[in-house]
Amino acid sequence: SKPLRNPVSRLIEFYVTFMWAKPMRESLPVVVDEGGEFEESLIEAIYQFLEWSNFDRLKNRIVRDYVKYGEIILKVATRNNDAGEPDRVYLQPIRAEDVSEIDVDERHYVTFIRMDISKYKRNADGTKQPYTYTEVWNLEGMRIWEHDKGMNVSLQQLGDPKSTLDMKETGTGGFLPFAYNHFRDLGEVRGVNAFVAAISKIDEADNIATDLHK
Repeated sequence: SKPLRNPVSRLIEFYVTFMWAKPMRESLPVVVDEGGEFEESLIEAIYQFLEWSNFDRLKNRIVRDYVKYGEIILKVATRNNDAGEPDRVYLQPIRAEDVSEIDVDERHYVTFIRMDISKYKRNADGTKQPYTYTEVWNLEGMRIWEHDKGMNVSLQQLGDPKSTLDMKETGTGGFLPFAYNHFRDLGEVRGVNAFVAAISKIDEADNIATDLHK
């Protein structure tokens, strides 16, 4: 049998090669009003945030997911110190396939997001126990469940959440801490990837190649 004639991998790596290809400060130059009182400190604060996010390591992964799934979904998360207080903030990429639902307003700000993520716990005897981590954010706050009911189960079936925070407790200033953007915006809530329009042609080329090698 012959391998599939599939250009998707090369297409994805094309974007990886040319989008954010240089080191962080060259890939993402920060431009602020010249001569502003906080010009230098603002620039350094932004780059400190990106360094805490390990952006140089994450950027290629973000681009690959952007092209493959048609969406960039980033969460602003915090890391606590030994006293349990947040001492740094960083970007956490969210895989589009882990986002079951997402709503945005007219400015494309996220107003609702649900994530269902398959995880596992390590038991005392060394065996793995799978479970589903469900995290939901809306304009009222955040809720988390850990359960064995699988993906996309109605929230009413999950019972009481393991933890909750109201919007004031999240410290996000009334906004959900997510950034969301489409690769190709066709007016739908979810984005469209770089190669969806070519899938039928890829399938046709595969069928022709298969017939030629029979």
